[in-house]
Amino acid sequence: MRSYEFRFTPETEKRDSIQKDLFRDSSCGDAHKTVYVFHAPPDRTNLDQVYYEFTDIGVHVGSMAVRLFIETYQPFLTFHGHCHETVDLSGEFKEKIGGTLCLSSGNDHSSSQLTFLEFDLYKPEDVERKRV
Repeated sequence: MRSYEFRFTPETEKRDSIQKDLFRDSSCGDAHKTVYVFHAPPDRTNLDQVYYEFTDIGVHVGSMAVRLFIETYQPFLTFHGHCHETVDLSGEFKEKIGGTLCLSSGNDHSSSQLTFLEFDLYKPEDVERKRV
């Protein structure tokens, strides 16, 4: 079987990108009333930190496209994953971008416990992070 290596180029960006997909009219709807689930967290937040090579220092690795979407459309609520250790590094599982509450359970894959978020959709600001 032949293997192909993907290379991200300026031409690829013009054709295929997260930002292009997010800013299509059909993906927005009425964002103020919508809960979005993103794999990637927004850039430069408490939700996008990972350990820097063999240190206890966190670096931001979030998506600028996701952040720009949230800043522009101000969704009701967003959930994010990808950066399992982010809550341990930042000490926070939530972030406000404008009026949007962004959340991550920070479920550390090296733990034997499950971490989850419990909340009332009508009062998401009272969200609790729990472990079992």
